[in-house]
Amino acid sequence: MKIRPLKRFKRIMTVPPDKSITHRALIFGALAKGKTVIKNPLASLDTLSTVDCITKLGAEVKLGNEWTVKGGKLFGTSLDCGNSGTTMRLLMGVAAGLAQTTTFTGDKSLKSRPMDRITKPLSLMGAKCEGYKITGGELHAIDYEIPIPSAQIKSAVILAALSAEGETVLRGRTNSRAHTEVMLKKMGAQIATQNGVIKIKKSTLQPTEFLVGGDPSSAAYATALALLVPDGYAYIRGVECSYERMGFYRKLIEAGAEISIDETEDNVANIGVRYSKILPFTVSETEIPYLIDEIPLLALVACFARGESVIAGAGELKVKESNRLVETAKLIKSLGGEILLDGDKIRILGKGNLQGGGAYEGNDHRMVMTAAVGCAVSQKEGIVAHPECVEISFPGFFELFE
Repeated sequence: MKIRPLKRFKRIMTVPPDKSITHRALIFGALAKGKTVIKNPLASLDTLSTVDCITKLGAEVKLGNEWTVKGGKLFGTSLDCGNSGTTMRLLMGVAAGLAQTTTFTGDKSLKSRPMDRITKPLSLMGAKCEGYKITGGELHAIDYEIPIPSAQIKSAVILAALSAEGETVLRGRTNSRAHTEVMLKKMGAQIATQNGVIKIKKSTLQPTEFLVGGDPSSAAYATALALLVPDGYAYIRGVECSYERMGFYRKLIEAGAEISIDETEDNVANIGVRYSKILPFTVSETEIPYLIDEIPLLALVACFARGESVIAGAGELKVKESNRLVETAKLIKSLGGEILLDGDKIRILGKGNLQGGGAYEGNDHRMVMTAAVGCAVSQKEGIVAHPECVEISFPGFFELFE
């Protein structure tokens, strides 16, 4: 797809519903005894992989304007998770509590991502884990220190703990998205967090109703366009705004962006963005969990500051759908920007603009969307291959450019 530079970008809009919350609402609904209602769900390739998997596990799912999940007794089976790491990793936690064997597979990208970070704590709890095969049964509680800030590790262990005897305690790097803790507590789970320590007891989930807000990671692309296209403006309605998801916006405001975040209710906000001159900025390792999916886009924005910006501790990008650390560098260089990878650190020497004219050939959905934004805000048109892969998380993404 050829993307020409945008001469204007002024939009009042909504963005697709939050992918992380939709995944969790489906999986948690499958564990509850009764009917869970999901309002404003995201229908993307990833979330439909979760629909397919929980159906095979024994849940009943009805799709429509609202989705309903009728949970009950689940059983082990064979699951194809497609490209969705959230689907595989969270359902591994579910599988650990089932008294059968569940086997997992997915596409080439998914099978290249590390799963031992999930199977290690599940094995400690008593599950038998052999590669992509998990045999569950009688689990016991553990006291476990999470080695890296990952909502998927944390969620998988929490889900297993719902079936384990005793009180499971999670310590260490628990500073990642807290959707799982908040949503499970709403469903009656015995879960509490204090001073970064999470405690979970064996629980029976009650069905409930979830309203899914707009995905802040999807809103980030429209935010970048409004910020970088001269005289740009965007007003994005109904964006989920929990603290753990808003790191991208906090960092841009810190760098001089004119962004307003007006919270409404149900933990959603309307975000206003105007064209702004960006100052160089630094992202510390402790901030990474709050903007992990937006790092490639944030590196692109840094090209429009004059001076050096630094993003530290970005090593987790290496094990996403692609090695996003390397892919970010390739993309920015193809657009004429200056970027240096220093271990897990990204250094961007911003010149206030991008020449453009490059071509991006990868098929990682977030990198393709970042590349499209990069072409649209550069001086010359560019090309992105595999535009279809954005259906994983942002159906209708290219309407932003029409």
